[in-house]
Amino acid sequence: MDAPVYENRVGYEVDKQHRANQHGEKPSIFVSLEVGFIFVMTLYGRSPGGERKVSFLPFESYVKAFGQGNVEIQLQIIMNVLMFVLLGAMLPLCFKHFEKNKEVVLTAFMISILIETTQGVMHIGMFEVDDMLGNVLGAEIGFGAYYFATWLKKRRKK
Repeated sequence: MDAPVYENRVGYEVDKQHRANQHGEKPSIFVSLEVGFIFVMTLYGRSPGGERKVSFLPFESYVKAFGQGNVEIQLQIIMNVLMFVLLGAMLPLCFKHFEKNKEVVLTAFMISILIETTQGVMHIGMFEVDDMLGNVLGAEIGFGAYYFATWLKKRRKK
């Protein structure tokens, strides 16, 4: 008995989506591992605190870190940025959909919001806007490195 036309159409769409992905399934594993690494670095090993801490004031931690010379906060800011650099480079490298900068920024922002919300709700950290800014900055640096590398590659071919 022949498969219904609907199933053939769905199979075609799935195959079309698979071909749109530049390198198949392996890159999605690497991206998943990177996202998992980010979650482990930000959520694992923290014990719940007593009160919920929230900071919606942009650049508050930057003022404390660099204006007042607080080295501990400086290191936290640097780590927030560095954690997302690889993600910003891997997304467009692995998936054609992410070759647009806005998609990388949106994805980094959504992951960051998920992390900060989890920290706030579970009382295992502080919901901080500055963390989200640092995370998105890191993804932008990674995307910039990817973009620069592809630009160099195209230039060498000429």
